This record gives sequence, structure tokens and C-alpha cells, in this order.
Amino acid sequence: MTNSTCTADVVVTASSCWCGGTLRRSVHPLYAECTSCGTHVVREMLTEEDLQRFYTMGGYWHEYMSEVVNFPSIEQRSFNDFHDRIPVWHQILSGIKAAPERLLEIGCAHGGFLSYCRDHGAKEVVGVEVDENTCSFARSRFNLPHVVSGLFPDVELPFQKFDAITGFDVIEHFRDPLKGLRAVADHLTDDGIFVFQTPCYRGESSTWAQFKPKEHLFLYNERSVKRLFDLCGLSITQVMPGFFKDDMFVIGRKAPKVKQVLFVRPDSIGDSVLASSMLPHIKTRYPDARLTVLCLSHVAELYESSPHVDAVIGFDRGRAIFNEQYRNLLVQRIAALRADVALYSVYSRDLLHDFFAICSGATERIAMHGNLCNMPREIRDENNPHFTQLVESDGEWKPELDRHRDFLFALGIDPGPLRATVWLTEEDHRFADDFFTEHGLEPRNCVTLFSGAQSPQRNYEHFGKALAPVCREEGLSLIAVGSASEHELGRRNLDESGAAGINMCGKLTLRQVAAIIGRCRLAVGAETGTAHIACAVGTPNVILLGGGHFGRFVPYTTLTTVACLPLACYRCNWRCPYTKAHCVKSLNPAVLTAAIKSALTETTETIRMFCQDRSMWLPLSNEPAWRGLGDIVDGQPIEVITVAETTPTIPWASNDATRVEGMQRTLGAQQHRHRQNLFSGS
Repeated sequence: MTNSTCTADVVVTASSCWCGGTLRRSVHPLYAECTSCGTHVVREMLTEEDLQRFYTMGGYWHEYMSEVVNFPSIEQRSFNDFHDRIPVWHQILSGIKAAPERLLEIGCAHGGFLSYCRDHGAKEVVGVEVDENTCSFARSRFNLPHVVSGLFPDVELPFQKFDAITGFDVIEHFRDPLKGLRAVADHLTDDGIFVFQTPCYRGESSTWAQFKPKEHLFLYNERSVKRLFDLCGLSITQVMPGFFKDDMFVIGRKAPKVKQVLFVRPDSIGDSVLASSMLPHIKTRYPDARLTVLCLSHVAELYESSPHVDAVIGFDRGRAIFNEQYRNLLVQRIAALRADVALYSVYSRDLLHDFFAICSGATERIAMHGNLCNMPREIRDENNPHFTQLVESDGEWKPELDRHRDFLFALGIDPGPLRATVWLTEEDHRFADDFFTEHGLEPRNCVTLFSGAQSPQRNYEHFGKALAPVCREEGLSLIAVGSASEHELGRRNLDESGAAGINMCGKLTLRQVAAIIGRCRLAVGAETGTAHIACAVGTPNVILLGGGHFGRFVPYTTLTTVACLPLACYRCNWRCPYTKAHCVKSLNPAVLTAAIKSALTETTETIRMFCQDRSMWLPLSNEPAWRGLGDIVDGQPIEVITVAETTPTIPWASNDATRVEGMQRTLGAQQHRHRQNLFSGS
């Protein structure tokens, strides 16, 4: 769980659940409820020092127990508990493992349960309790040599492996449940078993007796406790009512090792470059597993070079949609993996990709709940029950790398900041070195140009015009890259730039493109996969950022400088209602030029965003209005720089309707002439 640090005298405000889910108001004012798993999390999280001061022999087992919760003292309970709970706990344990060789009890209190188990055949018993005085009482009361003081799992145990681990009313006290229960999995033998008792929230009101913010830091329900244990490598075989009506027993075994993981990422180049950031963390989460990636064929090379990927299944999306035989063969190949876990981290899911993930037959199928960009709600709702876990990621326009962090959090991974990732081979690096040598190019005097976008509506015709003055001043050469279908667009932009240039569109692999960009001084182009490649290889870049997905995929690093025309129709999901995408097509090249000059000459700790000023956008009646970016970039480390031209103003007559109409006609005529001059070069 993510907590800020503090001193021993200051409480910590919980910012998220152990699963990474966001928190919302709950029925109790001192607890928040996780929107993802339903766990109740205490709002003011105590530090380890606070816990150590609280769980003392005198403070907790005497004052708190007798004066606050009206329970008997620990001395009295060391007699009483043999007449109620201890025999019940042992009966449950012995029904699974009659006489364990080694038993560990976390939160052993007075030690009575350990003594009872030893008397009934357990050979070695070990207990953990927070306070040394409490441990001393247990050791002397029941002649227990192995009772260790400290906060589990940060304790020195006399043995490393146990074939039974128990904890009764303990896991709700863990500050870090993932850390604690992963330690349980580590200490269990391969055939080891566990028995835990913990409160179970079943929709009670604020008067529920288990809302104890000084003690119970996390309160689980059946669904969330299963998810928690699964993330920690523990397989729950049974959840049954606890000894008390508010509790549940959680019983199970160490989970078998995951041997096959399927990573489902059947989307575009840029998506794959961003998604690759997750692979090292997934491999760490499943260290013994073979990791297979399902992706589009033209993207496969990006995964094939990854040291974390064991196999890649590439496919043709068009054939998979329209050719049933091809689709069925692909499903057979996926199912033949016999994946234990299928990870489907695509936020904008669609029917085909859902189909592949579900048909994998994996025991665990974990997907994003996602949005409705590519799928009707009724289809998504029909498919959702076929996944064993759905990951929530709040915020329609959350940056994609943050969504990947949400997905990893749901796997019990706290990855820290993620970055776009491309793995290059020695062969890729040799190719790039040879390329510059053969063409007599100095890398630091070269700019990579990628003018093509995923669809023609997002292509911009005037990168060359924007680059022309910079190339003249700096003596720069251009290298155009992209697909074969973008060759002509690349040629036109190279011609318009007037600079020395080479058109390599359609002649390079993706990794060769990455290796070339990695050696260049700058990369300039459209909001496309190559922009993410530039970020991955650490090359400063200038991106014409359209409004369709503004802020979701770009920018995320100070390597990127943005040029944009901010319009009222931003964030349309590229369902443009106009005859053309003005946010791309109508950008004044001067805005790009300013962004390029800045990227070449300046470094900054913020992301720079060069915006076309309102004065340079005078829309006709059937065109979108200009808008500011304040509400979109508010709170982000972005520096907005407005690019404007000096234009004459027209005096304003406040109550003259005729004058207003005349001004509108004049502005319309000026706008028309301005656009003609702008794109004709005059």
C-alpha cells in the first residue's frame, strides 16, 4: 500500500488500497473503501513505531483490553481460551494437517495455541508477537523456547520453512498485507498449509464492532481476501465462518508455481512501446514462468528482442476478423500454451481481443475494466464475467503509463515510474552505425522526420515548411522514416524543407528506426508510434499533438516538446465531426518551428507545450472554436507557451450592431486570405 512517510508521532494518511485501487468514503468516517476490491482501509495509517508502542504488555493486553474493549487480561485469557477458541482452531488445523513438523503462529499472544498444538503432536512450534514482554510471558507461561518479538515479517525466526502457518485475528493488523503474506508464502514448504482468522465485512453499518481504527488497519470481504492471498502466492481452498460471527476462517495452501503467462497486447506500435515497460515487472512477479506475448505481426519484433519474453505469437488483425479458419487456428495456438495466467492490460478493449484472452483458457484471466471506445457497453458487460479479475483505472484521460501502473498494482506490484521501452540488439546498433557512415551523415546534425500518422485524417503536410528555417540556420539533414505507404508524404515534406534528406520510409524495421533515432539530435513528427520510440531511446522530440486523445498517450516525459492548436472539440476520441481534423491539419507551421527551435536549444525540467494563439485561429461558422488548455493540463508539470502573430486590431463599437456584422465579414475575409498565404508560402 502506498503511504507517505512520517515520524513516530504523526499519523499517515492512506492514499490507496493494498491492491492499488483508489479510496472513497465508506460507511464509517475513519475508514475509506477501495473502489476496486472493497477492502476498508483506515484513513489514518499508523507507523511501525506507533504499532510497537500500542501492542505492549501493559498498554494493549491490560489497559486497552480491560478498559476499552472490556476483554479479560492476557493472564486470564491464557486459561479461558483453552475452553473455547483454542480447541476449535486446532480442530480446523488438524483436519488439514494433523501433526505438523513445524508450526508458526503469527500473533501468538499468550502462546496457549502453540502449547496445545505441541501437546497434540506438533514437533516444533514458533510464535511471533510484537512486544518482548508479551513474548517473555508466553515463553515462561507455557515453556515455549521459540517466541520471537517484532513486527512480522521483519523478525529473526529460528527456522526458515514451516509446513503450517497460522494467524488468528492478525492479518487485519498488518500495515503492509502484501509484504506480510508474501513472507508467509516464502516460509511455507511446497506442501505447506495456512489457517487465518480475520474479520469479514458483509455490508454492516458504521456501528459494526470491527471498525477499530487503532487496531484494524484493513478489513476484508471474501472477494478481496481471495484476491489478496492470490497475489501473495497463496491459494485459498476454503473460506468458512469464524469462531466469532464477525469473522471468517481463510484456509489454503501455498499456490503452485505459475509456469505459463500470456501477455495480450494486440494493439499498435506506440501502445506496445508503452506496454513493454510492464514486462520486467511481470517477469519479476512470475519468475518461474515462461512469458508469451500475443501481438500484431508488424509489432512482433519489438517483443522478440526483449530479454523478458520467451515467445511471441504474431497475427494479422484483418485476417483474424474476417477469416474464421485463420481465427480458429490462432485460438488453438493460444490455447495450446496452457497458460496459467492471461494478462490483458488494454484499456480500450475490443471484441476480438476479448475473444483471444477469454479463449486462452488460463486459470486466471486478468483484464482492464476499460472504457467503451471500441466496444458497446452490452458486449463488455457480457464479456466481463469471463475474466477472473477486472482492474479499475479511474479517469477517462489518465496517461497510459499511469494505467499500466494501475494494472501492475492489481498484480501486487509497485513498479515506480514507468517509461517507454524498446530493446535493441547488437545487430540493430551496427546497422545504424553503418547507415550514417554509408550516407556520410553526422548523427548530431541529423533530424528524424516521421510525418505519417495512423490514419490519413491525422497526416500533416507541412512539417517540411516548419523545419525549413531551422535546417537552414543549423545546417541540419533530415531522415524521413515511416511505412511504405508514407513514402510520398515523406518526400513532399523533405522537398518542402529544402534541406538535404534521405527518404527511408518503408525501408527499415522498427528496431532499425529506433537505432537511427537514438543517434539523431532530434526527432520531429506526428503523434504516432515513432514518437514513443524516440522517447524510449532517449532522443528529444517535437510532436504535433492532435486533440483526439489529448494527454492520454503524449506527453509523459520532458524529452517531448508539443506543438498544438487547442480547440473546443478536443478529446473526441478521433471521431471528428468536421470535414477535416483541424487540430492537426490547420496548425500554423510557425508553432512547430518555435517548438523545434526550443527543443534544439533549451533544456527544461517541465514538458513544453507550444500552443497556437487565439489570434491565429479565426474559425468560420462550421469550424471549432479556440480554447485554452488550463483545465486539461492543470496540475501537471507542463509549461504552456503561446505562439502568436502580430496582427492589426479593429476598433470596437460596443452598441453598434451594424459595426459588429461588418467586423465579422472583415475577419472572415482576413482569415481566408491568411490561410491561403500560410500554406502557399507567401
